[in-house]
Amino acid sequence: MKNILIFGMTNNPGGIETYVVNMLGSVDKTKVHFDILTVFDDVVYKDILGLYNCNIYKISSFLSNPFLHKKQLIEILNNNKYDAIYMNIMDAGSFFTAKIAKDYGLKVIVHSHNSDTDRKFLHNLLKNKLTKISDIRLACSNEAGKFMFGDSEFTIIPNAIDFNKYYYNENDRVVVRKKYNIGLNNIVFCHTGRMVEQKNPIFLISLFKKLYEHNNEYYLIYVGDGVLKDKIYNLVDEIDKNLVGFKKHIVFIGAALKEEIPKYLSASDMFLLPSNFEGLPICIIEALVNCVKCFVASHISREADILNNIDYIDLDLDLWLDKIKKYICLMTEKKKLTIDSEYDINNEKYINAIDSIFKGF
Repeated sequence: MKNILIFGMTNNPGGIETYVVNMLGSVDKTKVHFDILTVFDDVVYKDILGLYNCNIYKISSFLSNPFLHKKQLIEILNNNKYDAIYMNIMDAGSFFTAKIAKDYGLKVIVHSHNSDTDRKFLHNLLKNKLTKISDIRLACSNEAGKFMFGDSEFTIIPNAIDFNKYYYNENDRVVVRKKYNIGLNNIVFCHTGRMVEQKNPIFLISLFKKLYEHNNEYYLIYVGDGVLKDKIYNLVDEIDKNLVGFKKHIVFIGAALKEEIPKYLSASDMFLLPSNFEGLPICIIEALVNCVKCFVASHISREADILNNIDYIDLDLDLWLDKIKKYICLMTEKKKLTIDSEYDINNEKYINAIDSIFKGF
């Protein structure tokens, strides 16, 4: 049996975390065992990780204390016989962690989950070094692969989900809308994402302001939390002073576990993702499977459009408003889909892709 140490899990239920737990559920546990390495005080989905017998090891971050980071990691490696470290990362800033494991004798698997970063200097400084020491190079999209590995070869692994859990559910639509006093005939927009600059939340709120000015019966379900929470809430309060009722038409859910997301999608009609950069967002796949029309930033990967139900739009508020208004005029009732796609964790293509990762060493 191969023994793999996974790096990249955090305390936020985001794309990497969702990918990891979905991947764990698809791997033959008689052939591969996984443990978790994190620099966070806690990680999400601990109950799921426990079901898969994953040990969770917390160490100091390299940037805060490089000597302690190395000491703690070496101690973990001494106490366990790992074959590889599986780096699920947003940029090359985690090179030093991978290098310590590489020098110890582990194979290094690097999986790129983003196509840009707000740590550009550090990423550009280290990405060639990380590429050089990586034994297996993976990416969630072509853009994410080029961002991390440049012209070096890499393999695309789909950001897959369990489609059976995300198909549209009429009962969830009724229950969620009733809970938040939203009528069954009201149009509801949805956004799931951390409240950080990458997700462009100020643009999102500004867009919904224009939509609400157009029709004050619209609602926005906002699922997420993050460092910009206070700034976003303050912006909503300021808009509400001059636009009566605006605040009451935004439902702030906060951070939500992945099993709750399908309910909010079923309650929604359109999904908005004006991110400044992304890899291949799992949230789009989730929305598409739920039969939610998606409006996303023009630079987001076209690989995400698995059902030809996405409008890609430049980050201009008037363009978004115009596209959405035209769609509303033609909008039809939602329905449950049945989809055959490698973005489904139950699909044979996805299972084979995951199995292939761990056969090369």
